[in-house]
This record gives sequence, C-alpha cells and structure tokens, in this order.
Amino acid sequence: MARAFIKKTNWEKGLGLALAGIWGASFLPQTLGLSRYQKTLANYLEDGTEQPMDAKVDELTQKVLYMINMDINLEMKLKTFMCYGTDPVSRGSVAVRTGAIVGLPHIFAYSEAADVQKQVFQIYNEYSYRGINWDTDAGKQFLDSMLLSDNAKMFGIAREIKYAQSHSVYIEAAMRSIGCAVAFTGYKFLSRTVLGAIPSAPVKLIGLAGVCGITYVLYISLLDYYNCWKDQRVDLNTCRLSMDIANGGVEFYEKMLQRNIAARVLLGKRGELQYTVYGNEHTTLRRPHQPLSHRLMMVKKVRDSLMDNPPPPVRFDSKADEDTTVGFGKVF
Repeated sequence: MARAFIKKTNWEKGLGLALAGIWGASFLPQTLGLSRYQKTLANYLEDGTEQPMDAKVDELTQKVLYMINMDINLEMKLKTFMCYGTDPVSRGSVAVRTGAIVGLPHIFAYSEAADVQKQVFQIYNEYSYRGINWDTDAGKQFLDSMLLSDNAKMFGIAREIKYAQSHSVYIEAAMRSIGCAVAFTGYKFLSRTVLGAIPSAPVKLIGLAGVCGITYVLYISLLDYYNCWKDQRVDLNTCRLSMDIANGGVEFYEKMLQRNIAARVLLGKRGELQYTVYGNEHTTLRRPHQPLSHRLMMVKKVRDSLMDNPPPPVRFDSKADEDTTVGFGKVF
C-alpha cells in the first residue's frame, strides 16, 4: 500500500499544495486573523467588555510614535489595545496591508501600589487557583515589579512597535515554505541515488522521515537564530530613540527579571521548572528568544554608550497639536 502511494502521488503538485498550505498557515493568522488575536489577547472587564485604552497609556503611546517618526500611512495600520498579562505583545506587521496590533498590559495603567487590582492576580499551584499572599517577600517583590516608570512603559511600547515594523511575518512564512521545499528536494535526490536501488517502499518512507526530521531541526535552529537576532536588533533600535528610553529599558528588564524571580517562589515547584534563580525562562536545547538577563546586559551597554554620545533631545508638546487628529490621534 505504501509503495502504491509513493508511485501514484504526484510529488510536484503535492509540493505546490504543501508550500501554499504552509505559507497560508503561517501568514494568515497574523494578517487576516488579527481580529481574532486581539479578542484572545485583550483584557476584559467584569461585565465582559474589552478594556478601553487607558488615557495615560495612550498619551505615552503618542509620545513614542512621535519619537519613532513613523510614516503616517504605516502609523494608521497600527492599532493598540489593552491586553491581559504583564508583558506587551504584538502581532502582524505594518509592512503588510492588514497592519499590526500592539497589546499593552493593563499594568501599564498602574502608577502606584494602590492602583493594583490585587484580586485579579491568581496563581495556579497544586492543581488549584489561589490568590497571591501579598504580605510575603515574594508577594511584595511581585507587586513592586508591576509598578513601572513612564520611561519603562515607553520602552515597552516602543519595543513592540519596532517589532511591528519588522518583516518577520514574511520571513517566518518564507522559512517554513523553504524548509518544506528543501525536505522535498532532499528526498527526491536520495530517491534517485541511494534509495533508488532499494525496492522496499517502507525503507523509502523511513528515508523520507529522516530527511524531514533533519530539515525540521535545521529550520528550528534557523528560526531561533533569527528570533534572537531580531530581539537584539529591536532592543538596540529602541534604546537609540532617546536616553530616557534607554534608561527605561534597563528598568523594564530589571522589573521583568524581578517579577519572574518572585513568580518562581510563588508558584512553588512549577515556578522552579519554569524560571531560573536569575529570572530567565528555563530552556532545553532551544533558545527561541534572547534571555532576559542578556537583553538587560545589552540595554545597559547601549545606555552607557549613549552617555558618551547622547542623541538629540526629543521635544513633545501635546498642547501644540491638540486640534489636529488622525490615526492614533495627533499628527506631529
């Protein structure tokens, strides 16, 4: 049966369909599926409605957009919303017609400890959800980690906008399609050389599985390398916006590490499996992103270099342009 399958399958058409399917599966969720992403990532109020953008967070977003000086046509493709969790997120790309979304965590609306809605934070430990004991050292550290300065918030906003300016949607979809093409080409080459002298169809299927496995490992390695390179490039370009943003970047990653260290204690055994003692996420053979401690170290280096050669200060006057609105609001 396996032999009949191999003989009768039109590999050329199969390859075309596979490449189209892989491209679509990679490309569509971050283009036409952005609305579904937003519904999934959005923070919801008790009445079930999506939390509107906080006025202060929106003002910080306007300042960041002014510093980035994005083309107005690209800026209009960018949409912000309040997301759940403690970290900003982004999906899509302004390089694509469908644009991008940037989710800003609801903790960005906090200015002081009294603003923190402690009741919404629960941890899953020992097969049940329970509230955080805010009186413990770990609870106090976790609470403090959610209170960010405006500079740290602006770094987080700018970082995600920089991600949204990248062409990663195209690149990642292309890498998946190329990986499929390489696997197909490799198998065809083996079937005409080494495997061609072996009449056993199961052996050929094993050869196909081996080629696919090797290609997958190469693809994962390349994808992780690209993501780490992208993280480093985005952090570098974000810090170069201004000295305040660079200082905010140091605080942003310090607070992220502090939050993870506190979560490691609060989550018990699960936290020990998820985070290291330094606050980085545990990884095995892969490194899908740059470790937070590495990103903090790099941001500090950029900040120190900016001290010697500071960028020109950025003047932001919200009152000067309060009568002109488009896209996010103001046109600068």
